[in-house]
Amino acid sequence: MKFLSNGITTSTALVLLLFVMWIIQLVLTYFQMKRFYKRVNTLRKSGITSIGMAGSFLKGRIYTVIVIGEDDVIVNAEKLSGMTVFSTLKPVTELVGQNINDILDETKAFSITKKERESFIVAIQGMKK
Repeated sequence: MKFLSNGITTSTALVLLLFVMWIIQLVLTYFQMKRFYKRVNTLRKSGITSIGMAGSFLKGRIYTVIVIGEDDVIVNAEKLSGMTVFSTLKPVTELVGQNINDILDETKAFSITKKERESFIVAIQGMKK
């Protein structure tokens, strides 16, 4: 067992370092969540709002926010994806002005990823319940 200059073993120092890094991750995640919900509250003023999620822990998750106006037309669509806590919601302008049934129709093509589309579908289905 190797001791550092202050009497702490190397393994103890490593465990403490991992614990501190985990706490920092939790704090940064908290601030990301606050930013996300602050943006969702802003979007909520534009119409009926729903949040969807697709993906997995290992392959990466994507969160989407969709805002529906009159006649089921999409007023705003945004996505949150990325592997860091510094990711923010980004607009998906291609979906704005589309009818939600167009998103649900698998025969219609959009230049969004399969995972993004799945997440928007989850948001739309959650809205219809």
